Amino acid sequence: MVNLVDDLLDVSGIVRGQVHLRQDDVDTRAVVAKAVGTVLPLLVERKHTIDAQVPAGLVVRGDEVCPAQAYSSVNGNAAK
Repeated sequence: MVNLVDDLLDVSGIVRGQVHLRQDDVDTRAVVAKAVGTVLPLLVERKHTIDAQVPAGLVVRGDEVCPAQAYSSVNGNAAK
């Protein structure tokens, strides 16, 4: 529910031209681990395996939430 409210506020900000992009140092390994953890129950249920290898220390500047959601979505759809 919190994510829904955040998304609605983001849409409202876009409509009004008041978008604030989060810029943080993001550990891509943590993002992938979070995304895999989200879809892991579905993967286990469907007897799929996943091998996600991300080099240690790979840090990018940006938003952590959107890439994790996208990666989860792609893997969730693939598992279906």
